[in-house]
Amino acid sequence: MKVPLIKIGDKLLVSIQTTIIDSVVASLREDITNEISTSGVKGLIIDLSGIDIIDSFFCRMINDIGHDARILGAKTVVVGIKPELAITLVQMGMEMRGVMTSLNLNKALEILK
Repeated sequence: MKVPLIKIGDKLLVSIQTTIIDSVVASLREDITNEISTSGVKGLIIDLSGIDIIDSFFCRMINDIGHDARILGAKTVVVGIKPELAITLVQMGMEMRGVMTSLNLNKALEILK
C-alpha cells in the first residue's frame, strides 16, 4: 500500500485514509522527506481523518516526520484527528511535538499561508 502525496502549490498534502502497518508508515516518512527535499514545499499537511486507531509508533512517526520537515524548511500541520483519538493520545501520554494541529484542511491552509 502506498499513501499518495499531493502537491498543492508550495504545500504537500498527505491524506491517510486507513490504518496502515508500521512498515508503510516508515516508508511514508522516507517518501515525504524525499518529496520535501526535491520539491521545496514550505508546508506539509497530514490528514488523519481516515484513521480509527493510533498507536505509539504511529504517533512517534508523525513527530519524526514533523521534525524532518522542519529541518528541511517546511512547517507541519496535522488535521482530522477524531475526538476519540485525541483522548487516546492524552491517555497514553503522547504529545505531538514539532507539529501544529488544526480542525480541518481549510484551517491548515490558513496556518501555512
